[in-house]
Amino acid sequence: MRVLSLLMLLALVPGAAVAEWVSDERAIMGTSVRVELWHADPAAGRAALEAVMAEMQRIDATMSTYKEDSEISRVNREAAMHPVAVSREMLELIRRSLELSTLTAGASSSSTASPNRTTS
Repeated sequence: MRVLSLLMLLALVPGAAVAEWVSDERAIMGTSVRVELWHADPAAGRAALEAVMAEMQRIDATMSTYKEDSEISRVNREAAMHPVAVSREMLELIRRSLELSTLTAGASSSSTASPNRTTS
């Protein structure tokens, strides 16, 4: 009788949302970006996934040296000729990059494609 009562009680309780995996893969930043997440609300999960992809695309549009119209391409193209105004985000990224270059004695440098530290 207890089991039957419990089953009847559970039948009256609204069903919980079924969690599921949400995933997508896109070509961003010259590579394949794959996002997978688990969310109790599939619509909210898809919205979160889209937010991640939008942020990845925003960073790519700003920081890609392969895009002529990116902020970093503009800096690389114009900074030797005249001062170039940059966003706060770019300024902080450059500052942090210079800090890391100093801390690693040049092993980490945004000025070269590969580490330029020499060993003695």
